[in-house]
Amino acid sequence: YKYMSPGQLKLPEKVVQSMQANKHATNQNLVFGVSLDEVLRLDSHQGLDTQVPLIVQDSVNALLKSGMKIEGLFRLSGNHTRIEQIKKLYDCGKPVILDDEKDPNVVASLLKSYLRELPDPLFTTKLYYEFVEAFDEKDTEKSRKQIFQTLLKLPDSHRRLLKYLLWFFSKIIKIQENKMTSTN
Repeated sequence: YKYMSPGQLKLPEKVVQSMQANKHATNQNLVFGVSLDEVLRLDSHQGLDTQVPLIVQDSVNALLKSGMKIEGLFRLSGNHTRIEQIKKLYDCGKPVILDDEKDPNVVASLLKSYLRELPDPLFTTKLYYEFVEAFDEKDTEKSRKQIFQTLLKLPDSHRRLLKYLLWFFSKIIKIQENKMTSTN
């Protein structure tokens, strides 16, 4: 194949406009695919509580209100198109009211998507092997100590988010209707 310069390629005007709009949208991501610390910094500039990202707070609050008794919560996917629409709203800094979302699986999928798209995972790439080693330890007491010591090495923002999520998950497993247990 011969290399073609962009000027040699003729695309319909609508396609060019769509590509340009998508390019601008991806350059302005404020939430998805952005580091946890950066999201918290952006949230704080908007005068928001910076302990955990707004997307997480919104998702958890909406699920506490309407999703706690849904069987399959976090196992069943929400509507992909709707999830992408909400993601774009967050990434563009538009107000989102997840309490109005009718399908709790959309909200749960949104939360999972946010966590999945973090550039550095919640348990961080740097500490990955320490966590694996701690969980592989056969001696239960030694394993607990290693896990605890490794958790203390997490950045503050990651540790706060983990604590918040564990609090939320502990609420979920207390509701029998959703069939969610601690093993899930």
